[in-house]
Amino acid sequence: MAINLTDAKKKHHLYNCIAAANASKYVSDEYTCELGLQASYSHKPDREFDNEEWHLNHSIAVEKSIDYLKTNFPGIIIFDSESIKIKQRIGKATLFGIPDIIAVNNNKLYVVDGKSGRAKGYHRYQASLYALMLLRQNVASEIGEVFLGYYDPKLKLNNFNMVSLGGHNKIQDIWSIDSKEKIVNLANAIVSDQKLEAKPSSTNCQWCGWKNRCSVSYKESEELLTSFFENKR
Repeated sequence: MAINLTDAKKKHHLYNCIAAANASKYVSDEYTCELGLQASYSHKPDREFDNEEWHLNHSIAVEKSIDYLKTNFPGIIIFDSESIKIKQRIGKATLFGIPDIIAVNNNKLYVVDGKSGRAKGYHRYQASLYALMLLRQNVASEIGEVFLGYYDPKLKLNNFNMVSLGGHNKIQDIWSIDSKEKIVNLANAIVSDQKLEAKPSSTNCQWCGWKNRCSVSYKESEELLTSFFENKR
């Protein structure tokens, strides 16, 4: 069971990394295919997400989140998040991420991740991970608050909701010792010589960029399962 990387586009070795979003999906069990994560560490998937409507809705979520911060935290300094790329060594691998909004007020760090559509379980891990990584870069002395800014274009009224994940202690609690250990173990396995396990499922395979290169995609595993039950009749 493997992903064929023969002609896949290889990343420059300086950009070999685990995306913070992928690490968060793995910890929250929303994407558990270790083989897919291993392939994404060193290569670019064929299907990278690029949807014009999503980009528009996401930019609105970010704009509304910035307005919220300026209104509720007078004097807050908002940085250009594109200029702050977070890298952190984790185990034998590198973790990487770019938060949507990074801000500081009274030496306290504020992080917002803008989202369009419905809430997902990994979102709180992702936003809090950004804050913890930034804290290690001495951006501020402590975490003031971390938010998720949800914009839902399907709603005509009340289509934006700012969800607080809490301050310093609550953010620390989201990433438990077990969660951190899970990521370290994954990181070490990813950079090892062993081929990790593919875990085909509707959840893992639906948006996976390696779907067409994987020897066992969800469609194929579903066919095998159907065949198995038909033979049992």
